[in-house]
Amino acid sequence: MGTRQDIRALLKAFGITPRDTLGQHFLISEEIAEAIVGDAQLAVADTVLEIGAGYGALTKHLAPHARQVIAVELDEKLASIIRQYVGNAENVSVVRQDILRMLTADPAVLREPYHVVANLPYQITSRVVRELLHREHPPERATIMVQREVAERMCAPAGKRSLLSLSIQLGSTPTITRAVPRHHFWPVPNVDSAVVLLADCPGSQIRQLSAQRRERLFQLARIAFSGRRKQLKNTLAAGLTIPSTSIDAALRSNGIDPKIRPQDLELEEWLLLANNPLEGGD
Repeated sequence: MGTRQDIRALLKAFGITPRDTLGQHFLISEEIAEAIVGDAQLAVADTVLEIGAGYGALTKHLAPHARQVIAVELDEKLASIIRQYVGNAENVSVVRQDILRMLTADPAVLREPYHVVANLPYQITSRVVRELLHREHPPERATIMVQREVAERMCAPAGKRSLLSLSIQLGSTPTITRAVPRHHFWPVPNVDSAVVLLADCPGSQIRQLSAQRRERLFQLARIAFSGRRKQLKNTLAAGLTIPSTSIDAALRSNGIDPKIRPQDLELEEWLLLANNPLEGGD
């Protein structure tokens, strides 16, 4: 992969200046690239969707371990580098596309089993992961590098849970596999990163719910977390415009303490709320 100087020279040769607006911090460590591929637990028959391929730092290491690598990169100049950097790997397809548009414009895209490996731009991390986990055809597993703080939020237990961690944990089983200090990137970001493995995506708890119930669950969650420090019954009563006494009774009937705060709810309790809508909520 080379030194910072090598990467700078490569990008300069193609007229590329890293853009903060796109969250462009390029991985420059061969060791970390190899470690991420190892974390992904790939088999030679797997199809890999790589998101935010950059100049091909991960792509180059993914190619020998998979049947097919679909490297998605929005930046036109970077997309043109990947093929040259990776070499003659016939199993690599470079797609110049906005990943969110790619996933939402055609729900049928990537119908066959696939894995995701990504060094995600910080600005779109939450949106991309939610879209992947909650789509009709989720990945078998996703191995993603994100800000360390975001990784910790994704894996947060009850008591520290947020809308992000609820969404991630209902759609997968997340585990932080390694920390990645900021000096492994160029330009050096202001924060450290971490790699998160999202396993069990097709068999996750969110798959137990119909599309209507999923929508209902996250409607309730968005309302609840808007008043994170408030008692659940009060926040839901205000957000759903239902009398507090009705909410209180509905929560108790589901075995949920009306005074609990949303971050303290267990995943199973969120599923109860989705499957047993509160009075007046449908």
